[in-house]
Amino acid sequence: LEGEDGFAAARTICPRLIEMKQHSLAAQTYLAVDLTKEAIDTFISAEEWGKAKKVAREFEPGLEVYVEERYKESLRRQGRADQLADVDIISALDLLCEQG
Repeated sequence: LEGEDGFAAARTICPRLIEMKQHSLAAQTYLAVDLTKEAIDTFISAEEWGKAKKVAREFEPGLEVYVEERYKESLRRQGRADQLADVDIISALDLLCEQG
């Protein structure tokens, strides 16, 4: 499917695929109809950060910063200061201070 039909089909099918934990298939479907941000968000929701970064880098370089920010937010929410330090030392230090 192409054009509006493809968009409509992807927007109907992909959320169902995500519910069934078929994140890669959902992301591939989004990419097939040029819905790059939706594909990236699908990988992010599954915490497949490497895949999200790869899609951003290859299809929409402007979204690389978006993926990085979401990754940092996820690490902060989970209290994973050690991994956060690998990508943003200041945020990791802030998190450690908050944790006491």
